[in-house]
Order: sequence, then structure tokens, then C-alpha cells
Amino acid sequence: MNWDLVEVSRNVHRLRHSFKAGVPFRTLWISDLHWDNPHCDRNKLKRHLDQALEINAPIIVVGDFFCAMQGAWDKRKSKDDIRPEHQNGIYLDSLVDTAIEWFEPYKHILAVIGYGNHETAILKCHETDLIDRFCGGLRQRGGIVQPGGYNGWIQHKFSYTTLRKMFNFYYAHGSGGGAAVTKGQINFNRWREQVTSDAFIAGHIHRRNSNDQVVVELNDHGRIIKSQLDYVRCSTYKDEFEDGAVGWWNERQNGPRPLGGYWCEWTYRAKEFHRRWIPTD
Repeated sequence: MNWDLVEVSRNVHRLRHSFKAGVPFRTLWISDLHWDNPHCDRNKLKRHLDQALEINAPIIVVGDFFCAMQGAWDKRKSKDDIRPEHQNGIYLDSLVDTAIEWFEPYKHILAVIGYGNHETAILKCHETDLIDRFCGGLRQRGGIVQPGGYNGWIQHKFSYTTLRKMFNFYYAHGSGGGAAVTKGQINFNRWREQVTSDAFIAGHIHRRNSNDQVVVELNDHGRIIKSQLDYVRCSTYKDEFEDGAVGWWNERQNGPRPLGGYWCEWTYRAKEFHRRWIPTD
């Protein structure tokens, strides 16, 4: 494997990779899989995971891996929104067990899974940690995946011959509504007032957009240094719109959303590490 993963703390993880001349390195960032929901487009999700598997790209999930809304206690439950394999008396256990089976082919590239509001709601109300249980179960089968935080960091430690450099990416699942006008950009502006990072990655509102900026600073020698700053919003794999006819999503006039996340492609050229964000197809 051309990269490895180090757990620095419970919500800080370091990806280490050594570049070869002319060979790009990709990571896959996705969010809001809602994997257990019948509206999850598992075919599209599997295609993206298989693409990552083919090139050995680490995968980071920024929350809401599970949906977990169909328990007997949940006022939102619907018989139409539960898969047959989860219609049993051990609902939460079956979510974890079936997810471990489904994701086992990707156990060597699933790197970090952060928490979303769906997982924290289960932890708060039922005192069971779906993400920790899933990660632990997959590691028992030889996986490497680690639970992250609701907010956390991925450090990219890159090397090329004798050159070493670190990039810090801040992820946060997110909060708030659908952000019909701002598309969630205000959240990034708020986070930047609190956090210094090379990139900010979020999910939650089921929208997909990226915005790269250039910021400048003055170093100790009076030289102006330009740096890239990225704002990235991953969407979802849960297609609640379908044909727009019925359902809570359509009653709110939320409209259709793009499904998927982003590849972060890194290259080394002209004595610098470069990155760009590519939407999954």
C-alpha cells in the first residue's frame, strides 16, 4: 500500500504518502451515505468505492454513514423506509452487522468515518455507538478504519525524495437546514473565524459544491507567500426526491440533489504539491 494511516488522537488522523514522479495520489471524500435507507443509491456508492479500490485511494466519510431512523422509538419511522434485512427485533445490531458484511471488500481503504447527527442521536438516546461498533467490527476482519469526530482533522504528510510537507484538512459534518440561497457557504466563513486550515470539508445539507481561494501571508523574511484554501461540501447518496411526487422531502420543496462527493487529487510538480477537487461521477 502506498499510504498509511496514523491515529494521532480521537479526532486527528494522519495520512502519510510518498510521491513518485508523475504519479497522482487521490483520496475520496464522501458524506451522508445513509447506507441503510432504501433511498440510498447503493449502485452509485459501490461504483465510487470500487473506483477507489482500483487505485488504492483512502476514503474519508464526513458523517451520517447510517440513517438509523426506523427503530420502534422513532416518530419518523416508516415501513417504506426500512430494508427487509433490518426488519427484526435487533434493529440497531442488524445495521452494524450488515454494514460490516457489505463494506468488507473495502476494509483496506476505508480510513476514517466521522460522526453525523444521525449517529450522535442514537448515541444520545440509546447509549450505543454505531460508528465505533462498525469500525471495530471491520478491524476485526483485518480493516484499518478508525472512528473520527463530528469535527476533526485529516493531516496529509507528504514526501518526495528529501522534501517533506504537511497539509491540514478540517472536517465538520455540519448543522442547519438546506441552505437554499447560500448553499452552506456561511458555515465555512464561520469556521474560518475559529479554525486555521488548508481546507474545510463538510456535509449534512445534501448539497455539493467546492470553492478554492488563494490567501496570502508575510513570512519572517518579508516575502509574500500564497496558499490555496478550499471549501468543499459533499452531498449525499440518499435520493429522497425520486420523481418529486410524495414524501417529506418533497413536501418541503427541497428539490433534487446531486449524489456523491469529491476526489481530492494530489500531484507533485515544479517543486510543489498541488491539489484539485474533482466531483465523483
